[in-house]
Amino acid sequence: MDNLAPERLIKDFARVVQDLTLGVCVSPENGNFLLWNGVMFGPTGTPYEDGTFKIQLEFTKEYPTTPPVVRFMSKMFHPNVHVSGIISIDILDKKWSHMHDVAYLLMTIQSVLKEPNLSLATNAEAATLFVKNRMEYDRRVSETVQWSWNHNPDDDENVSENEYENDVEELQNIITCCLKYNPKLYYSTNN
Repeated sequence: MDNLAPERLIKDFARVVQDLTLGVCVSPENGNFLLWNGVMFGPTGTPYEDGTFKIQLEFTKEYPTTPPVVRFMSKMFHPNVHVSGIISIDILDKKWSHMHDVAYLLMTIQSVLKEPNLSLATNAEAATLFVKNRMEYDRRVSETVQWSWNHNPDDDENVSENEYENDVEELQNIITCCLKYNPKLYYSTNN
């Protein structure tokens, strides 16, 4: 079978940058269509609202036959997000179809941020708090949102100042790339 991944990923990318409703801005890393980096904005009306979370999608040459591995690179507290950042949702596993595209996948992730799928929980602590102590769950999510805005090298011993500056530059490049393909896209903050 021919390698369909590059052609399909180009089509998927074109759809993503044209869809303003996704709440996410992604682009291939340095022209490598098998590795995408982006920023997902917390959905309105959820504890994640106003958060900006770095996300990564890693595709294989078998895409769209096999799903990508999707992970949050930013700290994320959610029942369906493992502490490693790997996202656990049904369409990335048993319900994957070659008919799904990146835009659909990103919309599904946004939906799961709004309403977790507890049957696929990979973060037991987040799942337990979501069910038994919603106030504490929301507080922990709020900390995560604040971290997404305020993170700097001093907050994490594992991140050097140089790595942090590279991350900031990479995020700026992602947003610039999205703006290039869709000038209607804009980003605003409520300070």
